[in-house]
Amino acid sequence: MAVPNLEAEKKGRDERVFYGRLLDAPSTARQDAIDSGKTVTMAFDDSQNAVTLTEAADDGTDGDTPFVTVPLPKTLHASSFQLSGNDSSSAEWKLHFYPDGKSDGGGIEIGSTGGDSKSLSVAASGLATIATGPIPDTSQDQWQAGDYEHRQ
Repeated sequence: MAVPNLEAEKKGRDERVFYGRLLDAPSTARQDAIDSGKTVTMAFDDSQNAVTLTEAADDGTDGDTPFVTVPLPKTLHASSFQLSGNDSSSAEWKLHFYPDGKSDGGGIEIGSTGGDSKSLSVAASGLATIATGPIPDTSQDQWQAGDYEHRQ
């Protein structure tokens, strides 16, 4: 008789739920920034081992109370961070979403105890994807001359 491995099923379910919530976080941040007209910051909190979203205070500084917290399951850990195409530390990683719907662009790589990794990549447009492996190189995603010229 085959006996299901309940621990493995729970681990798999926890990781699937986490990756779903992680992928939802950038769209939540982007939409909240558009709706509120304030900058929203996506950051990693080492003390909670979680990705957090905070809305800027009225004076424009980063808020200190997260409105979304996505904790990593015990089987996962944040292994690398990228911000605007450059490597970053967990303490410095603050990905901003602006009221026009754009972001700084960046990503976070999540490793598992089994050695596999997945990465959340957020484009400058504010749209996010999750892929297997390290954070993809997004340096060529924007035309080198920049965006359209804004006229007065």
